[in-house]
Amino acid sequence: MRELKDILHPKIKHKILSPIKIEPTRHASTNHSFKIAKWTITIIIITVVSFYVIKIINVGKSTKSSGVLFIERIKEGTTALQNLNTLKATNAFMGASSALIDIKKSSETTGIATILNLGENLIPKLKDLPLALNDLIAFTANLFSLSQNLDALKSQAYHMAFNGEGFKIIKSLRTLNVNIAAISELSKKLSAYALNFKIPLPENYLALTVNLHKTENILKSITDYLSTPGAKHLAILLQNPSEIRPSGGFLGSFIALDIQDASITGIDVKDIYDVDGQLENKVIPPRPLQALTARWGARDANWFFDFPTSANKVLSFLNSSKIYTERNYSFSATIAINVPVILDVLEIIGTIELPDYKLSITKDNFLENVQREVESGQDNKNGHPKKILGVLAPLILEKLAKLNDQAKLNLIKKLGNRITNKDITAYFEDRTLETYIQNEGLGGEIYSADSDDYLALVNANIGGGKTDAFMKEKIALDSFISSDGKIYNTLNIEREHLGSKRVEKWYKSPNKIFLQIFTPENSNMLSLAGHDAKIPDPEIRRPTYERDPDLEAIENTRMWLDEYKIEKMSQFGKNTFALYWTVPAGKKEILEAKYLLNNHFTVGDLVNYRFVYEKQSGVPASFTYRVEAPPGFIWQESKTSKFEFKSESPESRIILDLTLKKI
Repeated sequence: MRELKDILHPKIKHKILSPIKIEPTRHASTNHSFKIAKWTITIIIITVVSFYVIKIINVGKSTKSSGVLFIERIKEGTTALQNLNTLKATNAFMGASSALIDIKKSSETTGIATILNLGENLIPKLKDLPLALNDLIAFTANLFSLSQNLDALKSQAYHMAFNGEGFKIIKSLRTLNVNIAAISELSKKLSAYALNFKIPLPENYLALTVNLHKTENILKSITDYLSTPGAKHLAILLQNPSEIRPSGGFLGSFIALDIQDASITGIDVKDIYDVDGQLENKVIPPRPLQALTARWGARDANWFFDFPTSANKVLSFLNSSKIYTERNYSFSATIAINVPVILDVLEIIGTIELPDYKLSITKDNFLENVQREVESGQDNKNGHPKKILGVLAPLILEKLAKLNDQAKLNLIKKLGNRITNKDITAYFEDRTLETYIQNEGLGGEIYSADSDDYLALVNANIGGGKTDAFMKEKIALDSFISSDGKIYNTLNIEREHLGSKRVEKWYKSPNKIFLQIFTPENSNMLSLAGHDAKIPDPEIRRPTYERDPDLEAIENTRMWLDEYKIEKMSQFGKNTFALYWTVPAGKKEILEAKYLLNNHFTVGDLVNYRFVYEKQSGVPASFTYRVEAPPGFIWQESKTSKFEFKSESPESRIILDLTLKKI
């Protein structure tokens, strides 16, 4: 393994300070643009700007300028935190603290504090003003310390993690927890002062205080996880959406990451086939894959649209391989990344030279060059097709170590966008951390709360080469709600194969997918056209092979709908229509499905209607949704009987909350 000294770790741990998940009522559910300080900003508005600092700065000219400066610095600091500019935030909060101290000194000099204390019997509420000022100073001091620690982590965590100084990361995290605990407690006191002066608090204040408490708990859990004695092993799954699979892309390679006391102690790039070759258990694969492989393994285990299920299945195969069982080595967490994440990294770090391959790798040619080496390069002929990835990994790390602050900030923002688009997902066996991961939009779990309608389209490449890299997809769903609450849906999917001019056979072969249409449980197909009228191959019978219980539970619900030549099954609380669909190179094909949701929605004035769309990781499809209200009603949001949502690049989950209005 390459020497990792002086290689820095990209700073994305600021996510630990963003516990609040806000789902807008109109559209675009999980906006994960690294909302570090949403709670901080709101609490400052509550306890500072809305607080009676205004009363202090208006006492006299001696404090007015300091008060104005204080408010300016607070605003400047919170804006900087929101933009991840931790150094600027630190300086701003330091300035705010100085301004507050000037206010306190001025009040003491001019006798204001004494006058307020003497006036206690006449104006009882004013006795708290000096105490409030002290608490406000402490509040600002903790904001200063928090931003200072965040800045240190952002600039140094990479170096500390790879240089055996992870204990410093743990120390900083513990200090952050102290800061958050203090901010939480002080915010309660300051809000009490505000109520004493009859200053109204925002409606979501209680939710914010609860989330501050949650932040304390999750930060403690992260710190405990990192500081627990012994090594922890994380599998970074490298998914290739050129060959799409339900959780993002074919899992051809992964990185085994060893962590101890928050220090990275080992990095090993592995070919997934090496691990699968050391599996002793023989497990029957999913039905659609049985024509391609006789045994199920880690390479195909990301078969489930629900990422926690896929991740758990991948880890179970990895942990069962003799490569790891013989070393008593076990993975407890995983992060899955799609190729676009690597392209973003390459865009930031620049060109990587590979003289042994006579290649200059950039974001524009990475996939093409690596795919060629893996499929037909010299390493493939020598029996090590994924070797190029092992060569690239340390070179990428070295370049990441040299990024300046602005480049790091740009990378963090790009990673935030990738989380939003479901190109990064994560799973932890630790339940507290897994809950946090899901709350932050990294979990990739299927939406399970109540909704009136739901749609997810899940593709799996079955013998279609790497053609998904050249597929252009458009999805449109038109819904009509009848007077009795039935929902009639017309789904149109357009797929165009743009790989006909490619030389490589793996790009220009026919695109073949197994498509699963996830709908609410009570849906029934009305008509279907455009797909392959393919009868599934007979199930493989191998008495000595094991059956996976999760897979068997789903496949036992299968029903063959001969009229449409499709299967219907139940999984994760959803009804699924499953079919095969082939698109030749250079062609455009359209699939149309009409289905009915029966007795699902109660029509009435001011009744809420919720629709949820979840995109598949690794599939860049546009999405259009149109819904028509029942006769005699309009949508309150559009003021018409029809409502439309359209996005060329939808986020991982779209939640639309609409309200019927009688006319």
